[in-house]
Amino acid sequence: MKKIIATGTFFLVSAVISSSVIAQQSYRDCAVIKDDQERLMCYDRLHEKDKQPVPTVKMKEKAERERQNNSEFGLEHKKLKKDERMTVQITERDEDAYGKWILTFDNGQVWKQEGSDSYFPWQDGATYYVERGMFNAFYLTREGVNKRLKIARIK
Repeated sequence: MKKIIATGTFFLVSAVISSSVIAQQSYRDCAVIKDDQERLMCYDRLHEKDKQPVPTVKMKEKAERERQNNSEFGLEHKKLKKDERMTVQITERDEDAYGKWILTFDNGQVWKQEGSDSYFPWQDGATYYVERGMFNAFYLTREGVNKRLKIARIK
């Protein structure tokens, strides 16, 4: 195993040394040229081989993204996200064997009560809201009511 590592290291070091020797030799070849214009062109050709393209477009995009992020900094929590609240009508409301509510909405979704709240002020024909809470929790509430019911989607 040590022999394999030593051999690999030897070949790697020799490749690096030979490439630097070739590069130095190329610069020496250019230095020997007497004509100023030809010598300059020789150095330019060597420099072109080493030159890498400058990513100007990516830097502009990055600067634009940073500028946009800075303009919204500190306001993220104040914006109401698009899918943070859903308006629903309750078409069917049943109670299971444990006293938990099973709700069917007008869009066909079925949700079940998760919390231990025993009282919620139901009103027939009212518009309800399903709001997204922390840690992927969902709550059912109604406008003008200071009470909410923790629910989870079944279907």
